[in-house]
Amino acid sequence: MLLQNQTLTIVKIALFSFSILVLATSFKNIQKPKKAKKHKKEIRNFCKVESIEDCKASIKYCLNKIKSDSMDLNARYHLALSYSLLNDSIAMQQSLFHWNFLLQKDSCYNYALFNRGLCRYFFQDTSGMCQDLKWAKLCKYPDNSDIEIYLKDYCTKH
Repeated sequence: MLLQNQTLTIVKIALFSFSILVLATSFKNIQKPKKAKKHKKEIRNFCKVESIEDCKASIKYCLNKIKSDSMDLNARYHLALSYSLLNDSIAMQQSLFHWNFLLQKDSCYNYALFNRGLCRYFFQDTSGMCQDLKWAKLCKYPDNSDIEIYLKDYCTKH
């Protein structure tokens, strides 16, 4: 049980580290509104693990973006990340839902595969995690070093 708790802690840290890296690089792709108005600044779609309120604000922002455009895949991506950083069962279920939606649109979306794999591990679905990580690796995930570590440590039996 202690080993399992330590393993889950390691996975949570890895998910957080990876999510911050992806969020930092993906903000370049967020489109700005065409007409700049003098209203309040838009909430930045960035969720820090220390601030549950930032995560909730990010979730609210992304849900509103999706409400106006259900095919806003960038908003869905950030929504899934924000839910996963809340790190509870209900939020992880929501995160999995959005990773699955993204993967229905692009079955080789390597970042979604990697993150869905980590969410699956949260629910102790090691087999599902290993399957997603193997697919992410095949889909030319940019840095396979993290994937290789997970595959070696958790997926040698699967």
